[in-house]
This record gives sequence, C-alpha cells and structure tokens, in this order.
Amino acid sequence: MTAAPHRGNTNRPLRIQDSTKTQANSFAAQAKNEHLIDEAEHNNGNLLLTTSRKTFWQSPRPWLKAPASSEIPLRYTETNGRTHPVRPKNTEGTIYERHFPQIDMTFSLRTADPEADSEVFSAWMNLDRVAHFWDQRGTRAEHAAYLAERREDPHMHPMIGYFVDKPFGYFEFCWAKEDRLGPSTMQAISIAACIC
Repeated sequence: MTAAPHRGNTNRPLRIQDSTKTQANSFAAQAKNEHLIDEAEHNNGNLLLTTSRKTFWQSPRPWLKAPASSEIPLRYTETNGRTHPVRPKNTEGTIYERHFPQIDMTFSLRTADPEADSEVFSAWMNLDRVAHFWDQRGTRAEHAAYLAERREDPHMHPMIGYFVDKPFGYFEFCWAKEDRLGPSTMQAISIAACIC
C-alpha cells in the first residue's frame, strides 16, 4: 500500500493505491478508530482518506515520545486495597514534544531528573507564591530527595515543562485511583502543576 498526498483539498486527503477493498476498509477502520482520519470514501477504485487540521493537531502520535498508556492492554491490579488499571512504567527523558509554528516555539515535558533538575526545582519551591500552595520550602538536597522519591513512587510521574529548552514549570501526574483522592474521584489521572 502506498500513500500519496492529494493537494486539491485543504483537509489533506491521502490516496491509498494498490490495495484490495477489504484491506483498504480494514486500514480505514483502524485509522478512524485511532482518530487519525475523519472520513474514508471509495473513489474510482481508490480509498480517499481525509483528516482535518483539527484532527491532525489533536493526534498524539507525532508529539508523544513515550508509549501511550492506551497502548497497554487493560488489566487490573490492587494497591493498598484499591483496584485500578495496571499502569505503564514511567519513561525517562522527553515524554512529549510539540513545535507550535504560530509562535515558533517547542513545548516539551521531560521526566524530572533529581540531579539535573534539583537546582531549578529548589528555586521554584522556595518562591513565596509557590511555597504557599506546595509547602515544599527546603534545600537543594531536600528537593533532590523529593524528586527521587516521586520518581520511585509507581503511581507518580514528576515532569519538568520546557519552552525552547528553558524550564518553566513542574508537573506531577499521578494515577488518581491510587491516590488519597481515589475514593472520591472518577478521574484516572490527576495533575498538579507549579508554573514559574
């Protein structure tokens, strides 16, 4: 199967050539199920796939650098008496990266590194406005230990946000069903953020 861009439509349809109708329909169903296309239409023996700009920009595939949790088969386990889906392992390095051409900047989320990130993290946590909510004033060593603890906690994923390789904020993604909020929430994931 080969795909070639069809330039006549702003929605960037793709023409799939040399495929059987069954293979083409299967391919289209999978692409639609994965939210990669909006429409599939047979046209003169070809399958015309259309994706809107909205669909393209919302697709995680080009931007997500780590395996998505949705790619893991759904299985359940129990932690501290709470039943929850088996979570993916935390990935090192860059998790998400996306260039925004409108502002010519790249946004990324990277797993927090206790050694490399403790200086900027400590500076943030000691800001009055941040300390008011996070209550994490302390030394660089204490903050490195805090980040290491978060990294070791299997239901947490600590991340540093960057714009053009300049850190701007700290994020804690956690599996809410295993958190103290678990019994009172329907959410699977909660996010706490410190934007500095």
